[in-house]
Amino acid sequence: MTGSAPAEGERAPERQSFLDLLRFVAAAAVMLYHFTYRDAPSGGNSLPLIQALTRHGYLGVDVFFIISGFVVLWSARGRSASRFMRARILRLYPEFWIAVLVSALVFTLAPGGFGASLNARTIALNLTMIPQYLGAPYVDRVYWTLGVEIKFYALLWALIVLRQIGRIEGWLYGWLALLAVASIVDVGPVLRSVSIFPYGGLFASGGLFFLVFDSGWTLRRAAGIVVGFAVSAYHGVGGMNGFMDAAHITRSAQVATVGIILLAFLAFTLFVRRSGKGAFAGIALVAETVGALTYPLYLLHNTGREIFLNAPGWGPRWLAVSLATLFSLAISWGVMRVGNSLVKPTLRRVLDRTLHRLSLT
Repeated sequence: MTGSAPAEGERAPERQSFLDLLRFVAAAAVMLYHFTYRDAPSGGNSLPLIQALTRHGYLGVDVFFIISGFVVLWSARGRSASRFMRARILRLYPEFWIAVLVSALVFTLAPGGFGASLNARTIALNLTMIPQYLGAPYVDRVYWTLGVEIKFYALLWALIVLRQIGRIEGWLYGWLALLAVASIVDVGPVLRSVSIFPYGGLFASGGLFFLVFDSGWTLRRAAGIVVGFAVSAYHGVGGMNGFMDAAHITRSAQVATVGIILLAFLAFTLFVRRSGKGAFAGIALVAETVGALTYPLYLLHNTGREIFLNAPGWGPRWLAVSLATLFSLAISWGVMRVGNSLVKPTLRRVLDRTLHRLSLT
């Protein structure tokens, strides 16, 4: 998930095929959730059997947050505060800028009405990635997760500035303790925001998994991950009403939610137990390719929904979903190539010159 080559002396995360594949599976789950369940039309042209499988697809976001906790902590180790932010900016913004413009164009021109409220001000403020703090709605509602990610980056940046990154393990335990308390009593809006409530347990657990990956298991790390799972599962069930129709929030659906989160934690447990060596090494090129597609696919898949699913005339629902999927993969590939070959090198030069002039390199 790093976005650039490290400066001399910095330690860069190595690509892990397992994480690349897991990213893509999570993005595909979110995409199918939107294509077949969220806002999907009811009636004979819907896919009720498929919906039963995909209605939990939004939990792919939870998987993203665990991966982020793992990889971004890895990226933070050995980097200065300025170099850490440089890497995060290069990772997030080039493809995001293109995705915002492409999505705004599609939502404006397509007949589905998804982007009916878009205007130049809204689009411009979305390019900052934090339009919610500037009084503008998201161009695409899926961008809400980026605001959560930025909070996590800000916390790590603050720890680097305060020279606390070497004590990150203690901070992760404190973070989990705060989240556990906040799950029981009202700790106030400031602490809830700072702790990234209710998603902080996923990031913290990912960070602990990285420490296990880096230097092995300890009893405290195992206990912390158990607490992280408990907090994440508790809020996963509690937050179902924000993603699932009330009629579908049954006891079995709640059990499935806990089971999916548990499966993600178990997958990481097995991954770090092997220290990642040799995991999916035989398909490393495929894993790297689909891993690179994940971010633009997450950002852009609703363009496929707008064109093929929110407008009539594309035949049976299964065909429309197939066309939307193929379109989303194709446009994501194009945005990935343009972002990496044109936008990112230019942004890298600008950032490097800026850091040099500020004597922050």
